[in-house]
Amino acid sequence: MQKTPRLRVVLLGAGFDTHAFRLTCGRWIEIDEPALEESKLPASGAPNRLERIGVDFAQDSIADKLAPWAGESPVTVVMEGFALCELCQVNASPTFSDSAKTNQ
Repeated sequence: MQKTPRLRVVLLGAGFDTHAFRLTCGRWIEIDEPALEESKLPASGAPNRLERIGVDFAQDSIADKLAPWAGESPVTVVMEGFALCELCQVNASPTFSDSAKTNQ
């Protein structure tokens, strides 16, 4: 990121991630459930540009939500924990659902 300080970073299923507050570069978009947004630190407190998008992962189109930024580059998408947590909740795959139940 130091080589590309204006890098667009999309945090998919951001949870309580604090990268945008801890790192000194980047333009950040956090995508998460709207109810979770209410519990987070204010975006205005981040040293970097931080935008938050509420999404219902079971019904909303992530592509539609990100359409205003289409064509921007470079972009990095971070999905730490998203695949196992969010996809299980929407029953995207029986394999993921069974795995999540085993780990609870």
